[in-house]
Amino acid sequence: MWKKSGEIETACRFLKDHCPPNNLVSTLKEFSGVDGCPDVIFSKNAEHIGIELTAYSSDERLNRLCTLMLRVSDFVFKYLAAEYADLNGYFIRYSPNEEDVLRERDVKSFAIELLNFARSLYTQHHFRDGNPRRFPKFNARPSARPFENFELLQKYVAAVSIEFHEWNDESPVFISPDGIARHYGTSEQILSETISGKKLKLHKAHVDGLREVWLLIHATGNPRSSLIAPIHESETERLLADSLRLCAKNSGFDKVFVWDGLRGGSIELISGNANLVATA
Repeated sequence: MWKKSGEIETACRFLKDHCPPNNLVSTLKEFSGVDGCPDVIFSKNAEHIGIELTAYSSDERLNRLCTLMLRVSDFVFKYLAAEYADLNGYFIRYSPNEEDVLRERDVKSFAIELLNFARSLYTQHHFRDGNPRRFPKFNARPSARPFENFELLQKYVAAVSIEFHEWNDESPVFISPDGIARHYGTSEQILSETISGKKLKLHKAHVDGLREVWLLIHATGNPRSSLIAPIHESETERLLADSLRLCAKNSGFDKVFVWDGLRGGSIELISGNANLVATA
């Protein structure tokens, strides 16, 4: 079982960015003498709010794939984009080979190959503004081999989509951590199942003396949590889909947060308020 000290530490890190300073954080047992839900209590000016914590946890294989896709995206943004200034304004997505997952040691070489592939097409073809091009094409013959001269792409990629945005032509090339036809980031289904599971626990919660009870779904920030996609504007719009918001509103919690403990972004699903992180 996760130690209470871990819950306290996680809650304190979250509250540091989301609430006024000088909150007193304690366990439920310290507050009321009993164990159970909610996990921790934070107090401010004689008001007390309970926080039930739970980790966002996805399939281990899918989580590894998401992790590697994010590392490719981050590596390009931090170390390679400046060297590929001729690709400014380009947005690249790729669908990974789920049966043969990219090795961590190949992240740098893979990122370079993907940019070189885009550069080779850029020099041969004119990309129309806002018109994505997919390789191979949907109706391509089985013999089509668009990645013939790119060893790692042949092995680890099923398809690549490249799009140019003229209005954004001063921004560095961006490789999305998401896929083309499938989303490889935060799962709405996992979030819904997590919220529904905690709804049942809330029925037995100790709420006497509490003004509100929040649910904090934490990701990335500790060993119990899986990775989520960065909480930027498009990701927020996707997570605020009607079904997920309805699940949060029906949970019984006053607020339901999804929080990226690594990058610091968060979204409160009931109100729709979000603390966004910058995109590359």
